[in-house]
Amino acid sequence: MSDREIADLLRTDEEAAFRLLYRRYAGQLRAVAYRYTGDSDKAEDILQEAMIKVCRHADSFSYRGDGSLYGWIKRIVVHTALNSLKSFHEARMCPMDDLTEVATEEVEDSVEEVSLLDRISPELLLRMIGELPEGYRQVFSLYAVEGHSHKEIGAMLGIGERSSASQYCRAKKRLKEKLELWIQETERE
Repeated sequence: MSDREIADLLRTDEEAAFRLLYRRYAGQLRAVAYRYTGDSDKAEDILQEAMIKVCRHADSFSYRGDGSLYGWIKRIVVHTALNSLKSFHEARMCPMDDLTEVATEEVEDSVEEVSLLDRISPELLLRMIGELPEGYRQVFSLYAVEGHSHKEIGAMLGIGERSSASQYCRAKKRLKEKLELWIQETERE
């Protein structure tokens, strides 16, 4: 069944459309929610809440071609995850010891980082991202995975643009350290 047909079905038979959407997209959307929560149970709760919102707001969706339905649902999952974290006061940003220095630091992808990523499975990388501190994980996911600008992230999370950039730099550094440690451990085995 095509996305257009599922979108039409959402308006007429919510239960059948829900089952189809869940079967088709649940795995991908759960991974999106997990990137923000770092907790499988919370990710599942967020997915369920987001799918309910999808059904309730089906009339607001307008089909714009292949991928538009998934994109619309994914945005709902991201917003649900962020709102959930805010409502439980979990969106704690890590302290900034020297924001000016970190925010102006130029961060470049090195060949070493690329070679690290070539050696790790997507599942392990996702788990490592999930283990980052809350603020790091949110900013990293919004910037590196979702493609939002630091200005947009700042507005979404209620932080400054420089804080977003700083959190991203720190998340990237922490993730690189985790990857390097993993490489060292696997080379010993």
